Amino acid sequence: MKRSFARCLYAFQYGYYAVELTENGCADTSACVAITTVGIIENTFNEEFMLYPNPINGPTQIIAGNKVFLFDYEIIDLHGSTIYKNSSDSGNSYFDMNSYDNGIYILRIKSDNMFNELKIIKQ
Repeated sequence: MKRSFARCLYAFQYGYYAVELTENGCADTSACVAITTVGIIENTFNEEFMLYPNPINGPTQIIAGNKVFLFDYEIIDLHGSTIYKNSSDSGNSYFDMNSYDNGIYILRIKSDNMFNELKIIKQ
């Protein structure tokens, strides 16, 4: 993406990206950001997952469909960093985001080569 003058840059492949700004012979480089998801991720589970409540303002429950019992999940911030990981062997799981900043996060759920991503709104 050399010599881009756009205000927004779009990554079309996985990797680590930084922005370098140059003005009047001075250069500054941003921190690297990991891009772990590219494109639209589709729900590959036959059963829906529910997140209750959402928006979140306290403890939250992941409720799996009737046929899903074992799953791993992680919460990812908008910088692509995993901030929480856990697993469930009961079809449901609870987590609490009270210690995290308000904003939008991604809940990524995986089980037997299937995945789902849900948007979390933390208030």
